[in-house]
Amino acid sequence: MSKLNLYWAFFKSTFTISFFFSFILALIMYPLFFTVFPIALMTGGPIISLFYKELFRRNEYYFFYNRGIAKIKLLSISLVFHFTFGLIVFIILRWAVFLK
Repeated sequence: MSKLNLYWAFFKSTFTISFFFSFILALIMYPLFFTVFPIALMTGGPIISLFYKELFRRNEYYFFYNRGIAKIKLLSISLVFHFTFGLIVFIILRWAVFLK
């Protein structure tokens, strides 16, 4: 398994929690849904999901460490993936609202 696949696997494991948190937060602030959702997906969601990993699934880091990936690098690459995905969602939602 290549390192990129390992980074992607870690990102997918944190993305579910991040997406759920961002969606709930955006629903609470419904009039601003299309603005809040991508921003929460880039910032608050990853922080909450990594906090959850740190508290309840701490042993998963050993899997990646045994394959030569340090925890700080794993977290930073995951945040870059979250930011990139959130930016793409932001652009798509802005474009969809603009066409309306």
